[in-house]
Amino acid sequence: MRVAIAGCAGRMGKNLLNVAFDSEAVELVAGFERPGSSLIGADLGEFAGVGKLGVEISGGLEG
Repeated sequence: MRVAIAGCAGRMGKNLLNVAFDSEAVELVAGFERPGSSLIGADLGEFAGVGKLGVEISGGLEG
């Protein structure tokens, strides 16, 4: 299952990231934060501490 997590840097978002990383059935394809966040452009895996994933945190569906 392909999953995108909105609010990925918040408390619930971080918990959802951990569940996604622990599940072989989940492919994490996107993470979103509020527009203007300093995390936009950061690698989602590096942010979560699991290593580079090649998936950047974005400011919304438009990128």
